[in-house]
Amino acid sequence: MIDQAAEMGGATHCLGKLEKGKKTRLETGNEAYRYNVPDEPSHPLQVGLEKMQKNTSLSGGEMQRIVAARTFMRFESGSVKLVAVDEPSWALDAEGEASLFRNLIQVRQGKTMIFVTHRFEHLIKHADLVVCMKDGR
Repeated sequence: MIDQAAEMGGATHCLGKLEKGKKTRLETGNEAYRYNVPDEPSHPLQVGLEKMQKNTSLSGGEMQRIVAARTFMRFESGSVKLVAVDEPSWALDAEGEASLFRNLIQVRQGKTMIFVTHRFEHLIKHADLVVCMKDGR
């Protein structure tokens, strides 16, 4: 399942670059989860977080591919009904963007998908509705 999700997200080569491969813990872009962890350095959660590998040398596009792969893995649960993403392809090259949207379209059955993007040429022919905004309207 992980390998298939990595392939659909275009992340197979990215995972190969990581020292621990699929077992690498990536630094989150959002540290909000830490608000629920006690501040005591000796707390088991703090100790566990510090032991995990966090440093990676992935580009923005590679990180985006890994996020896409995680999304495809979540789809396997069968419980995802709504997908809302902001600029899902901002750091991808044209080939990566086309592949990502092709794979998202392939798994869209039974899901509502909302994409906020400036580049929608790969989506427009598959969209049920396109809303264009200017200056927030």
